[in-house]
Amino acid sequence: MGKKPALSKDSATYAEWEEDNCLVQSWLLNSMTKSVRALFEHGDTAFDIWEAARQTYTVTQNSSQSFQLRRQSILTCQNGESVKMFYEKLHGILSHPGPAPP
Repeated sequence: MGKKPALSKDSATYAEWEEDNCLVQSWLLNSMTKSVRALFEHGDTAFDIWEAARQTYTVTQNSSQSFQLRRQSILTCQNGESVKMFYEKLHGILSHPGPAPP
């Protein structure tokens, strides 16, 4: 994946590269759920999308779980709750215990 680097727009084969890139981008994005696609659809090239997804979902030292917890904490809103209730909810997300080490 991503063996063809992005070409200069002045390159004689740029049009072919761009067509291939768009095709692979559509394959990648159409294979994702709507919520996952929203995380990656702004990549400029298929390689950018692939690398972002690979880095996000490669499981090393619970990085995937860390990403989900970080995302959940960012998306958590106060929604009219008291500061105390909001803090407790956010604290619960961020102190989520991970799985036991192997």
